[in-house]
Amino acid sequence: SGALRLKLAGKDYFVSVVPVVTAQAAGMHWRFALFVPQSDIVGGIVRGRDIAIYISIGIVVVAVGLCFVILTLLLSPLRDVTDSMYRMATLQEVEAPTKPSRLHEIATIQGAFRVMSEELAKVKSFLPQSVLAQLYGAPSSEEEDDEDNVQEQMASRSRSLAKGALEAE
Repeated sequence: SGALRLKLAGKDYFVSVVPVVTAQAAGMHWRFALFVPQSDIVGGIVRGRDIAIYISIGIVVVAVGLCFVILTLLLSPLRDVTDSMYRMATLQEVEAPTKPSRLHEIATIQGAFRVMSEELAKVKSFLPQSVLAQLYGAPSSEEEDDEDNVQEQMASRSRSLAKGALEAE
């Protein structure tokens, strides 16, 4: 017959019962029973399975961490362009990003930003400081229109714009 499962003294066993059929045992109904602890047969398999599960979990954790690091590195130029755009929105001096991105889409955005900053610098060079001061709420009298005051107000405006954008996300 087939193998059976049996639990004795809290341990699992496989049991196989085989009838004895021989000429000398004629008329007798003898059977051999073989008890084998389940851990002897499947212990190595269970241990191998557990090791494979732990290795798989480790690989997944490392892969997720690696993806996070790679994404952070690939998207850092986009963060730089965003910061520069906020400064540019308040007409502050902005240097175009010098390190091109490896992602085509971000490199395209960087190129467009570079062109936009060059054009804005040309336009800004024609604007009088008094107009810039009025844009950012500075007093309009000539003696209070110094460049440092205007730059400070533009920097303050840029920080408030950036802070508002971060809070909105």
